[in-house]
Amino acid sequence: MSRNESSSKLIEEFVADGVENSLVDVKSKEIIESTSGRKKLIKRLAAFANQEGGTVIIGVRRQENGEVLFQPFDPDNEVRQYLTDIAREYTRPPISDLWRIEFIHHSGARLMRIDVNEAEERPILYVENGEGTAYLRAEDTTVQMTQQEIIDFYESRSQRRGLFGDPEVSLTERISLTDRTDTDVPCFDAPEGRIVTSIQGPRMVVFSGNTAFDPIGKSVTFHLETRIPVATPDDIETLLSIAHEEVQADPTDFHLGYTIKYGDRQLHGRGIESLLNDMRNIRDVISLLESAHETGSRSEHATTGDPRPIVVGQTHSNFGTFWFETQWRAGTYDRGKCGFILEDIPFDDTALHSFFEQIDVEPRAYEHERGIHMLVLRGGQQPLSNPTPQNLTPDYFDSPLHVIADNPSFQRKDDVIANAEQDIPDYFLDAICSVNRLPYQVSGGYREEDERFSLNLIDMLYKDLMQTTLFINPMCWAETEDEDEILSPFAEMEQSSEE
Repeated sequence: MSRNESSSKLIEEFVADGVENSLVDVKSKEIIESTSGRKKLIKRLAAFANQEGGTVIIGVRRQENGEVLFQPFDPDNEVRQYLTDIAREYTRPPISDLWRIEFIHHSGARLMRIDVNEAEERPILYVENGEGTAYLRAEDTTVQMTQQEIIDFYESRSQRRGLFGDPEVSLTERISLTDRTDTDVPCFDAPEGRIVTSIQGPRMVVFSGNTAFDPIGKSVTFHLETRIPVATPDDIETLLSIAHEEVQADPTDFHLGYTIKYGDRQLHGRGIESLLNDMRNIRDVISLLESAHETGSRSEHATTGDPRPIVVGQTHSNFGTFWFETQWRAGTYDRGKCGFILEDIPFDDTALHSFFEQIDVEPRAYEHERGIHMLVLRGGQQPLSNPTPQNLTPDYFDSPLHVIADNPSFQRKDDVIANAEQDIPDYFLDAICSVNRLPYQVSGGYREEDERFSLNLIDMLYKDLMQTTLFINPMCWAETEDEDEILSPFAEMEQSSEE
């Protein structure tokens, strides 16, 4: 049977020989009369979408004596809405975005026909108990996709549509903001080797040694993640130890950055030792952030009641960015997750499988997420205000490598939009424009005689976690009297290309 045939032809062929295949399925009405049946149907439709699409006709039952019974639908039947609700709850992205449901007439009976198109960009996942699985059709059965079949899926779509079609996944933008003195940029006290910043709303910023991608190279497009059992800081220590051993995730203070957020304030640190210390002394961190709420323009947003700070960390691995998150509440850590953001699906992912086996969890399938995930803001000769040297990486350098300075875009979203040549998504702008101060890595290293600094660039990598999260790496350079000496690497490349 071919799905391109008419409904009557498909039904007649089923009546004649009872054959179903990877493109066509015929089911009795009972499959949509229970929640379990509707879920089974939705899973089957997702499997069709993960191949070439398919057709399901409902309301035809072959009885034990071999005769075929037609089961008509009432004109006011609400099954279409029932199926749509199940699809939106149990598939990601919703399979209902790819189907067309219509009622057809055959032998005097009003039957249902569902045609589902093939998935264009990523496999449709059937999600249950928080975990998603990709399926496909093998003859007349539904089977789980293997790792190689998932890779083949992406490769076939890539060959047909280039880099997975629109939209792009990265932006590079130069901004030139005039120095503004009317913005009150708050500063907060912090322990040695830490920073406290303000940020508004359900978003976070994590400062790290790098964002594990080349801002002018291939875009990061793939995600692999899973839930993890977390109850104590020791669990995070074990997770990072396994990640370091299996995928060379770097736990040092040069690469690993973390943020603990409570209310509208964030504590930032670097390295595994500082992370574990802050997690073990989380009540002290909460007190510190509560005190920070008493300072600055957002003091009215001090939190009360049961504190639930969120911990997010990020570092570099052999497969790209490795991240983790957890939340402290009621005296313990829970809601743990970890994952990877990759430039591509690796053909040899043995180490990844070994990592997930060691932490005793099964990851979801590789996912390709739409939208812009990376932003590089380049600053030209944008001056930085109120710079203060800070040694955030004592494992690597005895002297400071960073300066903490005011964020030029703090509370200046409209100015950034006006100066940008391209449209920048709000999830980048809302986060970067609400952070009061940033730790800038000084190009060439900080020297005691350095007094003035200019923004070089800010790498930003977006990830939707418990809160909208940006992993960012700000860089600056020390100003000199010779303007030719303060060109950023990007400006140098631009000059070279113009010549």
